[in-house]
Amino acid sequence: MKSGDIVLASLPQADGKTKLRPALVLKQMLPYKDLLVFGISTQINQEVLGFDEIIFA
Repeated sequence: MKSGDIVLASLPQADGKTKLRPALVLKQMLPYKDLLVFGISTQINQEVLGFDEIIFA
């Protein structure tokens, strides 16, 4: 995987459970090959001010 790829990642939900959701790969973190990802959602009505970034295409 490389920067810019869209992947499915197990992301936490508001109820504490996790769910497979789309995420954008930002960077591979060396030396352990962890990925820094940005979760993707269409639910802008649930924005957390000061945390979430709203991007309009």
